[in-house]
Amino acid sequence: MSSYYGDRSHNVPSWESFEAGDDDDIVDTSEYQYASRDHILFCIDASSAMHTPLPDRTNPEGLVRGKSALHQVLEFVADFEKGKVITGPADSVGVVLYNVDTEQLGKRPDKSTGSSISGPGTLVYQNLRMINAEEIKRIIKLVEAVQAEYEAQDGDEDAKTVEPDTLKQEFPARKKAQELNTTEVLRTCNTVFRDAGTKLVGNQRVFLVTDNDEPAGSHTSLNQAQTTYNDLAQLGVAVNTFFIDRPDHRFDPTIFWNTVLGRGEAEDAPKAGAPDQDGLGQLKDIMTDLVVRNAPKRTQFSIPLKFGGKDGDIEIGISGYAMVSTQGKGQPKYVRMRGQTVEEVVTKTEYTSAVRYVGFLRHSWQIKILGFQSPSNLKIDENIKHSYFIYPDETAYTGSTRSFAALLKSCLKLDRHALALCRLRTNTQPEFAVLIPQAETFTKDGGQDDPPGFHVIPLPFRDDIRQPPRNMTDNLVATERQAKLMSNVVKRLRFAAGKYRSEAYPNPCKRYVRPATKALWTLAYHYAQLQSLAFEEDFDPENVQDKTIPKHGGMHKAAGEFMREWNQAIDEDDRCVETMAKGAKRAAVQVDEEDLADVQGSWEKGKLDKLKVQELRDYATYKKISLEGKSKKADIIDVISEYLEKEGGEKKVKHK
Repeated sequence: MSSYYGDRSHNVPSWESFEAGDDDDIVDTSEYQYASRDHILFCIDASSAMHTPLPDRTNPEGLVRGKSALHQVLEFVADFEKGKVITGPADSVGVVLYNVDTEQLGKRPDKSTGSSISGPGTLVYQNLRMINAEEIKRIIKLVEAVQAEYEAQDGDEDAKTVEPDTLKQEFPARKKAQELNTTEVLRTCNTVFRDAGTKLVGNQRVFLVTDNDEPAGSHTSLNQAQTTYNDLAQLGVAVNTFFIDRPDHRFDPTIFWNTVLGRGEAEDAPKAGAPDQDGLGQLKDIMTDLVVRNAPKRTQFSIPLKFGGKDGDIEIGISGYAMVSTQGKGQPKYVRMRGQTVEEVVTKTEYTSAVRYVGFLRHSWQIKILGFQSPSNLKIDENIKHSYFIYPDETAYTGSTRSFAALLKSCLKLDRHALALCRLRTNTQPEFAVLIPQAETFTKDGGQDDPPGFHVIPLPFRDDIRQPPRNMTDNLVATERQAKLMSNVVKRLRFAAGKYRSEAYPNPCKRYVRPATKALWTLAYHYAQLQSLAFEEDFDPENVQDKTIPKHGGMHKAAGEFMREWNQAIDEDDRCVETMAKGAKRAAVQVDEEDLADVQGSWEKGKLDKLKVQELRDYATYKKISLEGKSKKADIIDVISEYLEKEGGEKKVKHK
């Protein structure tokens, strides 16, 4: 019934909080609002250390020049905002850089472009607001200019890599003695979020990127930094840190940052056997994760839930969300291109006549609980439709959250699910459904993993369930050795995150066929065109990728040897040898001579065509005359006539 993110575990309410003696008329529903938007503020350290390029390295392809941490972070931010145009156009993004020599900048930052000096050493490069193409193109042009200067150094391999001049001019580093303390940085983040207004409903986060594990004033202003961090937490803002290692120094968060953020030492300790990954790698991973396209989770229905008494004496409000839906193209809109700005065309509709709304029809949309059952009454094959997930809704009925929580708690405690009669929409017929309770779970970081609520699973009608095929073969049970070999394959083909996320792989079920590229995925092609149009870039259809194609090369590289061992074990199993079953030989038909028709007499009279086909076949079987390949009556008569001519030629001559 709530959404939690980041390190807000101390704000998570317990079930006991629902039983507290609060006033029923005062119900706080803020934690039960469905968060579906991201509001992210990048807070980037622009000190001289962040400007220093990493050491150059060589690989089989040649020299690879090192980029500075600031250069890489800005590239991540540009790619992130570019992807958000498609995946989250209603999200907000802001960029703040600190430890910038604002005195050197002077009056160069123009407020019309979005940049402003928030205070000594702090530059608000992009205010926290809904993303737009102009601001994104601005940061993309900056990154492209920096990249061009960076690539221009490839001509002289003997020269040492230096920081591009564009970065030094845009974000000149402050002197070491003048660097800001953490309190001032967090206070700036607080100010940016407050200036953004109260419309930031959803997930609010600060992405703090730095390579300094002992910032200025770390010992003298520790308490002030903790207070400012708590102010951010009370505002509902989570702080995600990305600590970057320097070439000659590994970042140690226990010196200062763990104390400010209220973290334990174990939270930042590397796992045993895990590869070292600094803040840049973590930032890249989370940028990829956040750009994954998620369909907005809109309410599918808002109806009453009735339970208790003879006819549902208790009635509360609920909202239902679809767990699975088909993703398609967005609704097209008309826009006006001739003005100074592109504006959406507003269509006004005037109704000249209407019918008064019949209020009593609304009560037919409801979920009515008929009783409760144990899990033993459920069958896996009765789940044939996608389910819905219901939350309490305080809009129509005050106190719905409290009643819903009590019902959910009782079902979980008694291990029961509800049997209900549902009608979710006007154009649907009533159907039976089960309400499966789900408890709230949390991640190690204190964020919500599974929300509390009920899964509404419609039950099928009798004719919806098909009978299993008659000719079903029994599965062969793998031996212990075969199971061990397959486990080796599975272990080496797991996802890096340890969990499959379907939203990370766009469904390529619909294709856009073109002669040159054979097939392109409709949605990917559509979004790529929109992105190119928004940023005035050239569109290349060849860049549209299908992420569902298996990476066979990487799979064979990781587990190829184990695959061969498993295939060999299967080939050596005698149970897997295919044998062609011979058809059962049909028993010979026993024919008595007394039952045979007078075939020879009919032949002598020239009336074989008057006999039935079965009579002719019986005669041929008794006389052992082969009728192979003869199915027509005329062909059978010819074969029998030829036989009789050989056996009784004289009679045939007489007959003629």
